[in-house]
Amino acid sequence: AYKKNFDSFTSPTTKSKRKSSRGSSVNNNNHFPSSSITSSQERRKSKYKILFTGLSANIVTGLTKKSKSLKGATVVNKIENATHLVTDKVRRTVKFLSAIGYGINTLSVDWVNDSYRNKSWLEEDDYIIKDIE
Repeated sequence: AYKKNFDSFTSPTTKSKRKSSRGSSVNNNNHFPSSSITSSQERRKSKYKILFTGLSANIVTGLTKKSKSLKGATVVNKIENATHLVTDKVRRTVKFLSAIGYGINTLSVDWVNDSYRNKSWLEEDDYIIKDIE
C-alpha cells in the first residue's frame, strides 16, 4: 500500500521562516525581498503604460528614456498592457487599430516631448491623434 509522507510538506500559506544557506532568515511566503520592486509591480503602479507604434528605433529609444524619467510611467510592449499608444500619425498598424478597439488613448509624440520639457505629464486631450484626411 502507498503511504504519503505529509510530515515534510510545508503549505505555501504557512508563515514560517527558515534559515538560508548563508545563515540569514528567509520568509517562505515571499520569493523576493520586500525592498525590491518587480517590473510587474511597477507596471501595476504606473498611471501611464506607454506603447509606441510606427516610429523608428532611434525615436522610440529617445521617447522611452524621456517617458521613464517622468514619474508614473512605464513602457510596455503589448497593446493589452497599454493605457496610451504614442505615434506620429494615424496608421493602419495592428497596435493602432487594437488601441481603438481597446479604447486606449492614442496620442502624438509631442505629448511625451512636451511632458518631458514640463517635467510632469501633461493633460492628454490636446495631444489626441486626429485623422485629418
